[in-house]
Amino acid sequence: MIPSSAFSRLALVLLPVATGCVVYADKPNLVPRIGYADAGCVWDPAQGTHVLYFDVDATDPEGALIDVSADVYDDGVGVYLATYALDLELSPVWYSAWIYQSTGLDPGYGLYSADIVATDVEGAQTVVTVPLWSCF
Repeated sequence: MIPSSAFSRLALVLLPVATGCVVYADKPNLVPRIGYADAGCVWDPAQGTHVLYFDVDATDPEGALIDVSADVYDDGVGVYLATYALDLELSPVWYSAWIYQSTGLDPGYGLYSADIVATDVEGAQTVVTVPLWSCF
């Protein structure tokens, strides 16, 4: 005769097999981390123009960081202006530079900000807001 405790354990093992159900334990998705973020304007003498740049140190504890971008806002009137994609330079540094004339932004205007958004493969995001420094 099978002891009742052994029978209970056997039933727990066979129940998922008999019903076709498999239960997976969910592990929490850890959000990306932004170590530092900077955005601003520099004069590029080689190109003879102002350059908008974004410089971000971003990682994901699970190694699944897939995107870093910068959403630019005009804080003077409270409107979203544009999103700029950043490229992975050398892990963990993400960087992007744009000639100011191509952005439609004013390099001397001091009321822009950027939401730096780091996104992992599961869609978890971390957002850090930084001022976008003017050139003047």
